[in-house]
Amino acid sequence: MFNSKRLFGSVLMLGLLGLAACQDGSVDSAVGPALFDLVDEPSNASLVEEGSKVCKYGSDATFEVTRLFLPPSSQAGQSQTIYVDVADGTCKKIAVHDNRDPFDLTVTEMVPGGFVLDSIVVRTIFDPTRVTLLGTNTVTRQVPTRYAFDFYNSPETFLPGRMTGGGGQIRVDEVRITRGLTLHCDILLSNNLEINWTGGNKWHLDKPITYAKCIDDPNVDPVPPAAPFDTFIGKAVGRLNGVDGSHVEFIFVDDGEPGTTDKATIMIWAPGDDPNTDTPVLEVSDFLTHGNLQAHEDQPHR
Repeated sequence: MFNSKRLFGSVLMLGLLGLAACQDGSVDSAVGPALFDLVDEPSNASLVEEGSKVCKYGSDATFEVTRLFLPPSSQAGQSQTIYVDVADGTCKKIAVHDNRDPFDLTVTEMVPGGFVLDSIVVRTIFDPTRVTLLGTNTVTRQVPTRYAFDFYNSPETFLPGRMTGGGGQIRVDEVRITRGLTLHCDILLSNNLEINWTGGNKWHLDKPITYAKCIDDPNVDPVPPAAPFDTFIGKAVGRLNGVDGSHVEFIFVDDGEPGTTDKATIMIWAPGDDPNTDTPVLEVSDFLTHGNLQAHEDQPHR
């Protein structure tokens, strides 16, 4: 994975009854007694075995969890909010005590000083690589669909280096995505990124990229060659099919040779769309089906 520490997913679903109330969370309720709460939960079991939980690893963050009732509920428009501490490397299970009415569940992570939120991977139990959100600390999804919200955090340090490579993936719907890249962790010049996919779609980078963070995940080994980092997290603006103003957010992971365990996460928005509110025209997050990503020591800029 791409975090500087091991990931623990956060999973939200319904139907967990009779669990004890969380001891360290407070409740702000507009509709009477809390109908959901959080309890301690181990963090070393699988998604399916554990069921619903909020987990975090990488910083001493806290969470705000809000439940907003939706029509046809008689309480539509009313909400309940839980505030809970989630210590580094621990989990809290969500216990929903009534699951008859639909509602939106919003989870916000309060990332403390000295750490950065790298991303949130939102997925269901049936689709483990649905979508990755960068640059936000909150996400909302409608329940009763079972969602996993994976919060990635890392110390606020930036490693030097550059990443090169190419290759691609074939998504489950047979969309073929390829890319070629040369990216520097310090965002200075010499950055190139091209992404192509089924239908004749072409995305090209406008220099320089707008955000870059290179991290060293202890669970990932980029050797050979030796490099100070293995994961490149970035944002940029470029041209989609010749039209300016298209945003891209990406995570590239070099997991050594021959590249079959290298991973690429890419989201591209139509020109003029807002990544915080609009649906991307392309999203993929999976291991490469061909090609290679390569992390390197940095080189002098010309």
